[in-house]
Amino acid sequence: MKHFRFLIGLLLFALGASANEHYVVQHYSIKDGMSQNTVMAIMQDKQGFMWFGTWDGLNRFDGYEFVTFKAMRNGEEAQVNNRVELIYEDDLEQLWWETYDGHYYRLDAARQVTTEFPYDSLPEGMLLKMNEAEKHTKVDSRGVIWQTDDTYGILRYRFGQWKRFTPPLDSRYAGRLRQHFFLLEDRQGRTWVNPTGGGWSYYEYEKDELVYPIDGLTNMIHTAYIDRDGLMWVSTYDGGVDCINMEPTPYQLHDMRHSLDANGEVRAFATTRQGEVLTLVKSETNVYCALESSHGMLYGTKGNGLLDMYFRPLAD
Repeated sequence: MKHFRFLIGLLLFALGASANEHYVVQHYSIKDGMSQNTVMAIMQDKQGFMWFGTWDGLNRFDGYEFVTFKAMRNGEEAQVNNRVELIYEDDLEQLWWETYDGHYYRLDAARQVTTEFPYDSLPEGMLLKMNEAEKHTKVDSRGVIWQTDDTYGILRYRFGQWKRFTPPLDSRYAGRLRQHFFLLEDRQGRTWVNPTGGGWSYYEYEKDELVYPIDGLTNMIHTAYIDRDGLMWVSTYDGGVDCINMEPTPYQLHDMRHSLDANGEVRAFATTRQGEVLTLVKSETNVYCALESSHGMLYGTKGNGLLDMYFRPLAD
């Protein structure tokens, strides 16, 4: 039922949204199993899992459920700050993270053992990522220079001169200008930036302006990430995480009346892990219910008052 609601939500969003006409957004928070709503770091590991560094532990997401990991010492949860600031995966698929109070931990490749490490034992890749996070100047793939400072907004250097952009800012965050500067480039070649004070936006090269296409993401953005499927994950202060599909597959309406018998009626929709959308029809001869399991899709047919169940294996 959870996945059915998700599918219907996407349909309603895609058909009814105006401000976000080209985007499909799915929101996740503590209501969906996250340990905390403020996310400071996002990463996808080599196995495809999404990881979120929250103010109360590290969350792993497989597309269905969240699992929380905490800082451990001698097999027990450490009484330390579990506010995760940065996540890094090394070549051995071990996960490293930094906490707000300056401690460093590693989760082994089996995702079972957590160990604390001193700063001078961190892998080079972790150190490089920490240094990158501290930079206030970045250059995009087209050679445009971006810079933040203690002043509201963001500076761009192009055409031999600097220009400051001052995006709209939620008044609740007007006095909180903590820098969370990062730069991302999506599959469409757009450069996304996060100005000091908030305002998640992409740069329109032709018009030399910032565009804010997604409602609700103009306040304080903590971090953002684009995964291998091109999905953009964005977190706002105490707002959970938004998964944004910037390349939604167009929906088509189909007239199914010719394929139903006189008493047939559409009862529900279901989606498999491979993304196949199933139409579930109630009739004497057609499938009228389905349930996805670890083995496959469980179907039911009804005839003469009896219910027959069978499996269709899921594709690899």
